[in-house]
Amino acid sequence: MATFVLVQCAVGGGGCCRWVAPELRAAGLDVYTPTLTGFSERVHLASPQVDLDTH
Repeated sequence: MATFVLVQCAVGGGGCCRWVAPELRAAGLDVYTPTLTGFSERVHLASPQVDLDTH
């Protein structure tokens, strides 16, 4: 079985993949749609210390 991690665009959260994730799961795939620190509903965690290493 394949596993997919769908990473959001620059302004969205994990919910931006809400239309494709169910389709992939229905096909029997493992799908994860995390929201990166500092984006969307996690914007309160944004700081200069959050960088690509954090993600």
